[in-house]
Amino acid sequence: MIRDPELLKNILVKDFSSFYDNHIFVTPQDDPMMGRSIFFMHGELWKRTRSSLSPAFSPGRIKGMMPLIQELCQDLVDYLDEQGGGQQELKGLFVSFTTNVVASCAFGIKTDSLRRPDDEFRTMANKMVAPTPIRGLAQLLVLNLPSLARLLRVKMVPDDVADFFRQVVKDVSTARDKSGQTRNDFLNLMMLLKNAGKLGIFFVYI
Repeated sequence: MIRDPELLKNILVKDFSSFYDNHIFVTPQDDPMMGRSIFFMHGELWKRTRSSLSPAFSPGRIKGMMPLIQELCQDLVDYLDEQGGGQQELKGLFVSFTTNVVASCAFGIKTDSLRRPDDEFRTMANKMVAPTPIRGLAQLLVLNLPSLARLLRVKMVPDDVADFFRQVVKDVSTARDKSGQTRNDFLNLMMLLKNAGKLGIFFVYI
């Protein structure tokens, strides 16, 4: 793990051209979801996608999402007040809070994982990242033996999880197209890039 700020700056900025590529390569045919992730792209495709996505993480864009995050922070405070000051299991509490933030800022939907820990969005998000023996084996193959993983058609994201998030994005983007609604979230930027023809392979998944 790199902890030196100056070294990190060199890797991510000054000498980035020497570090951006890696040996991991997942195609959309291998894994429809992760195969279109910028983290598994290479060469010119990676450069074009990074150039398109970079505006989503500009200081202005991040600042524009702050009201969404502040609203959810207040909701967390309200929830704790509702509990009457009793003990809380912190891991579950912050998983629920983080799930609400991701749902709002990335997907443009409102979830209430604090009061409904069995919420479908949280369940699917947890299924995507929760460590299991099968997931561990899949990640081991993809990260260390990509050729074998490709031969075995190993997927890092289960089909039902990928289908769920794809449907969420489709439903929200379709509703916004019909209503003309905009929002300071990641999905809104993806829709703008799609309409401008600059998103390419990423939005094919959607």
